[in-house]
Amino acid sequence: MEQLSTMDWRRLFDILLHQEIEQNSYNPIYEGLGINQSVYPRTSLRDKVLEVSAGAINKGLKRNQQIGIFTLNSSVHSFFLDLGFQQVGVCPVFINPYYNDDEFQHIFNLLELKILFVENKHIYDRIHQLLGDDKFNIPIYCIEKHNEVPHIEEFLTTPLAHHFEQFETNKAAIHEDDLATIVLTAGTENLPKAVMLSHKNLCSTIKQIARIIPLRHNNRVVSILPFHHIVSRQLFYAYIINDCSIYFLKNNNLLLENIKKVAPHYFLSSKEILIQFYDNIVHNELKKSFLRKSIFKWSINLGRKYKNYDKLSIFYFIQIAFANFLIFRHWRKAFGGKIEGILVSEQTLYASFSRLFTAAGIDLRQCYSIAECSGMVSLNNFQLNETNFNTVGYALKGTTIEIIEPKDKFDNGKIAIQSEGVMMGYFGEDKLTKNYFLSNDLGRLTNRKNLLQIAGRAKDKIELQSGEKINPQFIESQVLNSPFIENCLVYKSKQGLCTILSLFDTQIKIWNTLENKQSDIDNILNNDSFIELIKNEIININKQLNKPEKITNIQITKDKWNKDNLMLNAFNKKNRVHIFNQYNHLKIYKII
Repeated sequence: MEQLSTMDWRRLFDILLHQEIEQNSYNPIYEGLGINQSVYPRTSLRDKVLEVSAGAINKGLKRNQQIGIFTLNSSVHSFFLDLGFQQVGVCPVFINPYYNDDEFQHIFNLLELKILFVENKHIYDRIHQLLGDDKFNIPIYCIEKHNEVPHIEEFLTTPLAHHFEQFETNKAAIHEDDLATIVLTAGTENLPKAVMLSHKNLCSTIKQIARIIPLRHNNRVVSILPFHHIVSRQLFYAYIINDCSIYFLKNNNLLLENIKKVAPHYFLSSKEILIQFYDNIVHNELKKSFLRKSIFKWSINLGRKYKNYDKLSIFYFIQIAFANFLIFRHWRKAFGGKIEGILVSEQTLYASFSRLFTAAGIDLRQCYSIAECSGMVSLNNFQLNETNFNTVGYALKGTTIEIIEPKDKFDNGKIAIQSEGVMMGYFGEDKLTKNYFLSNDLGRLTNRKNLLQIAGRAKDKIELQSGEKINPQFIESQVLNSPFIENCLVYKSKQGLCTILSLFDTQIKIWNTLENKQSDIDNILNNDSFIELIKNEIININKQLNKPEKITNIQITKDKWNKDNLMLNAFNKKNRVHIFNQYNHLKIYKII
């Protein structure tokens, strides 16, 4: 990683020139696997970026004009479009296709999009259906080939001499403080807001990420999450800086199989991908002998008790060594056998999952990211003696995090961030931020090491009958430490705090098998001994909570919460009102 010492590039599109100067070897980028794999040497990447720039000039796009990119997966085309537009001063906006109709309407009214690029015909049809041909005359290009839709190749242009002259003129006029991109984020009124990020914003954070994550030359990495996920975009450029071999994989039914084939050292994951991996592991283990299943359960329970490395006893080390030989080494093989670390940027990642995967020799780390601060703000370090599983880690170098008054009795307050990554401002609003941003997220800094703990959102606080206000997300984060609970929602009822629990199918199957029961899930959820088990899980969690935070009642559902059933929004955050309306009628089980 010696080459990082001279990272003085200040505009994102300079990253390719930086590589040519600083590095002697360039690993290609791969898209897909098998007979459908495409390989892009670094020289080919630069050529594709220039073709995008030439296409922008031919279409007459001007500086700071916006183009929209709708993708469901990470792809090499996202990279071409990102840098190709930026280096001629055009502003790329990556847009999440999972927005609902009202959010889409708001986005098209808010932004001034001149051209759209969509991943497939389905997204193209949805946009046309939503806006109508009479209102929608923006050119659209499709990344996948369809006879009815113009293909991206029709936009790309082989640059000629006059294009290169225009490239140099445009690039020379772009300053590090100029607008580079717009990122959409959830607004306080539940409608997306457009965050304006400069080249300085992006470059300052990407450089720090490239330093803090222990990536090495020739490491294999996979890119799965689309570029509207700001951390995915940041990590991609960190991979480029460290000359990693990058594989773009689609998030489909073959994802886990393809990850195993690539055998990556690091990658960014979503919580859903980790759950899918865990489900597959459990499914395979439950087919084996009763003794094997018992050892598996023992290993899982042992892994969930994993503590910080410097706090582990010799006896625990010996137990983990046995669990590793019998069970956990097969987990690493399922990721290809080379896996060193996985990063997750979702605040709702279970601490027990981080402990379990780390115990299995797969360092699972959580970061805190916010679009207004160019993505990643803090990271739970991959160094074992600097990891705390109940936090989102330390602030990145050059970033200052403070907790602003008024604080509650638990020292939770609004998170204030100061860094070069703080946005220019919101598009359509005059107010600028000047390197300082006050988040609506609540948190606190631990007394010993200044590690950041997230407590929830200010707008979601619950006021109790006593007048005291509590953070439901903090309670929910504690509930999710139970291996049986996949998701939950805390709300105020007449009887006190009630929690709706969405349970893990896989953990129920483990319990059902080891108890020698042959019941389907509906019968299990009505089984008295199983209900007592879940109640005891909540009773144990209550022991870790302060008196006003203790859960008095629970309701249980087998349903999974996702974007398709509208339980989660486009940002994978809970639609709290919708969940409450859907499940508040369920049978109530009293805890206290």
